[in-house]
Amino acid sequence: MCAASLNPLVTGAKCADRNLVGADRYDTSNKVMNEFTNVYLVGLATGKDYPDALAGGAHVANLEQPLLLTDPTTLSRSVGPWFNGMATQDGVAEVVVYGGPKAVSDHVVSQVISAAHTGSYYYP
Repeated sequence: MCAASLNPLVTGAKCADRNLVGADRYDTSNKVMNEFTNVYLVGLATGKDYPDALAGGAHVANLEQPLLLTDPTTLSRSVGPWFNGMATQDGVAEVVVYGGPKAVSDHVVSQVISAAHTGSYYYP
């Protein structure tokens, strides 16, 4: 059940009344992503600074799609299971990076694009 103050904002949308808490911000991001089905777009932002994630979160929320927080230089171990679970769907059509290469390295972007398109990611 949604909090009464949120009901006007989520009319027609799903709202869960539970905590999604991970070991760190990246694990929490993964837990939130696990709540999404039929993902066609993944938003990607650094977990080190909030402005890109704030703007990106608003954008992907409007599309009812997830935002993945990542370390700027390496993809977190916690996201592997989420991508591996995508094998049951057609994969992701688009990865949107918020903040550009100064916020998220090209290496991480290529890891995410590869995992999103293949439905699998194994931490090296």
